[in-house]
Amino acid sequence: MPAVILLILTFFLIVIQLRIDRSAFDLFNPKNLFQIYFFIQLPLSFYLGYNYDIPGYLFLDKNTDENLIYTLCILIFSGHFAFVLGYYNSPKFILPVPVIGAARWRKSKGNFICFMFFILAYIAFAYLLHINGGYANFMANRESWRAGGLSGQGWLIFLSTSVLAIIACVFIIINKFWFIRGNSTLKLLATISIALFPASQMGFRSLILLPLLQILFLYHFRVMKINFLRLILPLFMIVLIFTLYGLYREASFLTNSPVNLDAIFDLISSRPEFIFAILLRSKGADILVHFHSQMQGLDDYLLLYPALYEAFTIIIPHFIWPGKPIPLTSVFSNTFFGIPGGVSPTIIGELYWHLGWAGVILLMYSLGLIFRGYFNAVKKYYVHDSKFLFLLCIFPSLVMMAEIVQGYLNGIIILYFGTSIISFLMSLRISKKVGGGDEIG
Repeated sequence: MPAVILLILTFFLIVIQLRIDRSAFDLFNPKNLFQIYFFIQLPLSFYLGYNYDIPGYLFLDKNTDENLIYTLCILIFSGHFAFVLGYYNSPKFILPVPVIGAARWRKSKGNFICFMFFILAYIAFAYLLHINGGYANFMANRESWRAGGLSGQGWLIFLSTSVLAIIACVFIIINKFWFIRGNSTLKLLATISIALFPASQMGFRSLILLPLLQILFLYHFRVMKINFLRLILPLFMIVLIFTLYGLYREASFLTNSPVNLDAIFDLISSRPEFIFAILLRSKGADILVHFHSQMQGLDDYLLLYPALYEAFTIIIPHFIWPGKPIPLTSVFSNTFFGIPGGVSPTIIGELYWHLGWAGVILLMYSLGLIFRGYFNAVKKYYVHDSKFLFLLCIFPSLVMMAEIVQGYLNGIIILYFGTSIISFLMSLRISKKVGGGDEIG
């Protein structure tokens, strides 16, 4: 019953915002996608985990203590309500964007820089394939590589995925009118394909989906408004493809051999709950139940300092600082689940880990304030090339904070420095006049 009430209240809280906004659902306001992912991570996950046998759920089932369920449902809704309150209590707040760079970039020089970064990214991808035995061997052993072969290769992955996606965004910004004129959809699809090809070969769904969100966000604000209804079918196809890929991987793991469509259909018919487990990839409620039961008192709270310390030192590589502290995501996984990493605490669990109930309510309220300030900054700076590049790049990170805050906060810091360097390069020797010797994008 408490899980059902939480589900209804959360849905009502999301729907009533549409009335407050007096507009249709805005896919590119991060507070909307954040709340949808929050809904999947916790209220929906709670309801399904409490009432059905979901694969991978180890701590949440029909026998879980109802008092604990009530406590966590109240905690989740309190945090969600505080987030909404923070968002709507700060209608005029604009988040500062301390990015140094020109408001308009020169097109010819920008295209040259984009070309050089595209080459660099694909060289990094080719070298990644080379050190892993070539393309055929890499594809044959991709799953084992993903599971444990990433050590020392992170910089190659970053160059050939994240940097490549950022440069694709830069290319769209400076060639806006080229994308508007004739075959705009084909040009956009070609750019997306070039930007996401290395990530698609690595099999990281997040490295495909998040850059795709960045590019769509950019296209919506700088090239052509995207109608949400027109996106429904493409989004459905993307979700379907990702789900089938997940089912393929799961069936391969269970059978320990290559599978075909018949094996996938057999898996779906015998264990339909796998569809939820793979489609949503969310065990947030299960994690929260176990984590909360392990918290003993005030001595277990982190009190924010380790999170801030990690975020502001994240850009220092390990080879420069061998004694760099273990990331908090690894500490969380090891402390509460006895494994070295891979467990996302959910935003409610993570904030509770820092300051308990006060952390959930105060920090969720602050996050709502930040989301409002971010969206207002987007509306103010969307014509400023350098500032908007940073804003569009962190859009997916804000959405994904429903799953984990620290990891995406670290990513935002890295993106700030990365986009600042690119903006600096793009801003060198900017022409003072639009037109004449060079075209401004």
